[in-house]
Amino acid sequence: MKAVGVIGEYNPFHLGHEYQLQEAKKLAQADVVVGVMSGNWLQRGEPAIIDKWTRAEIALAHGCDLVIELPVHYAVQSADFFAKGAITLMNALQVDALSFGSDLPNFDYQAFGAKYLVLEDKLAIEFQKAGQTGVNYPTQMRQIYEKFDLAYFDANTPNHLLALSYAKEVAKQNPKMDLIAVNRVGQGYHEIEMKKIFASATAIRASALAENYEAIKSFVPKETADQLKKNQNLSWEDFFPLLQYQLTASSPEQLTKIYQMTEGLEHYVKKGRAVKSFAELMAILKTKRYSYGRLSRLLCAVLLQITKEDILQQEDFLQVLAFNKTGQSYLKQIKKELTLPLIVKPSKQQKNLLALNQRSDAIYQLQNGHEQVAGRFPVQK
Repeated sequence: MKAVGVIGEYNPFHLGHEYQLQEAKKLAQADVVVGVMSGNWLQRGEPAIIDKWTRAEIALAHGCDLVIELPVHYAVQSADFFAKGAITLMNALQVDALSFGSDLPNFDYQAFGAKYLVLEDKLAIEFQKAGQTGVNYPTQMRQIYEKFDLAYFDANTPNHLLALSYAKEVAKQNPKMDLIAVNRVGQGYHEIEMKKIFASATAIRASALAENYEAIKSFVPKETADQLKKNQNLSWEDFFPLLQYQLTASSPEQLTKIYQMTEGLEHYVKKGRAVKSFAELMAILKTKRYSYGRLSRLLCAVLLQITKEDILQQEDFLQVLAFNKTGQSYLKQIKKELTLPLIVKPSKQQKNLLALNQRSDAIYQLQNGHEQVAGRFPVQK
């Protein structure tokens, strides 16, 4: 069976995602679509609006044949580390091609990855120099990529920027994996009004959090619309009291153990003790040096108590969230050649691998109200 991989967060799953899955399968001429999906905590350092099991089930109903979770130690990382984790899993799952949405579908991502690999050592030196000047990472990328004539770079094209990270990792891990860009149609990533055929996930979340469910119906599958209406839709504000507790109870010395707590940020984030909302905290903390994403991921690590040691010690694994008969057949095909542990119903040994994930899920469950760990097994169709 020929497999195409798709990486997503589906926060929430909408018609644009369904279109991408259909196009990926068609363009790759694949028999099976393998999805690697973030769990309950996402790349921008925020909770998913709907839990991972529900999102995986909806993805399974609308184009994915197999959904594997991107573990939390990769899911709440910056683009390069997020991509590293996702491609590591895709490579282990032996997909023939990787497909992704792009704002620049005609860009040659395969050639970019090859060129980046040749320049990697020089680029590492340039990024180190730029980091010492206090320039934030997106600005570093733009300046350095322009200097080396590597790629068109625009901070308003987040799908393209993430695709560049995928291309770099594919070049490092498996250059034979084909890269297939699907034109991202409809609204821009950050647009908050729903005017076009495919609305952005940002716009859909905004309507859901405002309980404007009628506005959503035309832009999402029925299952997504039903879940958004039925469940509590979560955002950072729901978890802010828990974050504020951690910031209040933890000493600066304890905070220094948190992943990516550097440059004296343990004192800086303590400002969270005196504000009334997550939005207010971010308004105080955000600067030219520290982007929203960087700070939000750091605060997510504080909330989930993810330490530097956790990241160093964490091993990779393949946790199955959902599969249909086609996905099941594909797993049987590759099972004997897998290089990472496959987790369907966790054994005692595998539960140690899942400890960080399960702790993060248990914290999500405090506000979600639905069991995320005990007795949860893959959705089957």
